[in-house]
Amino acid sequence: MEKLDDGYVIEIDLQLDGTEKSDVFINDFVNPERMIYYSSSSTIIMEATKAEIMSFLGNKRVKTIYSHNCFMFEDGGMDPAVADMVRNDYTAYYNSLIPDYPNSWLKPHNIGIYIYFGSYSGCEVFYLLTGMTVNWGERYVDIAGYTLYFGSSQEVYVYNNSEFYTVKEAYDEGLIEKSDVYDFGIKLNGKGFFENNKR
Repeated sequence: MEKLDDGYVIEIDLQLDGTEKSDVFINDFVNPERMIYYSSSSTIIMEATKAEIMSFLGNKRVKTIYSHNCFMFEDGGMDPAVADMVRNDYTAYYNSLIPDYPNSWLKPHNIGIYIYFGSYSGCEVFYLLTGMTVNWGERYVDIAGYTLYFGSSQEVYVYNNSEFYTVKEAYDEGLIEKSDVYDFGIKLNGKGFFENNKR
């Protein structure tokens, strides 16, 4: 099956009675030409058009629908050619982490550059938007004599030669310099940066 260029990857949570399962919903209401990346007894991750999503919203068996690519193809100010490389490389990187699930729903067209901080020492620095679960909560990371504050588990990635690093990993590997950490550290958010590891 070919990817829908104008489609969306959605996650459907179903509310079914004790005898029904998601395969019944798929057989009755899902276009057989649509790619289904995952299904369980009450959850489906699949591709769909806008019209199909609207029809699902009116179905009494559907509890919630979540779009995994509501910001698809956004580059965040990054060069579009570089952004395409990032999307392709991150898809390969993510799928390498789950070799038992080669048909993961995460595809390049589901990935957006949420915030692009810029290019530092030949590396691209950014937040990615992938639709994956993010755990909210304060997190502090000490790097290069500074402390960076993050409001969730979401990482700022440093991208170099098709590889992805956390900020700390990139600094420890010598890919970015202390001045780089300072420059994008102050851009994180209002609470995002502390000098000399002092909060």
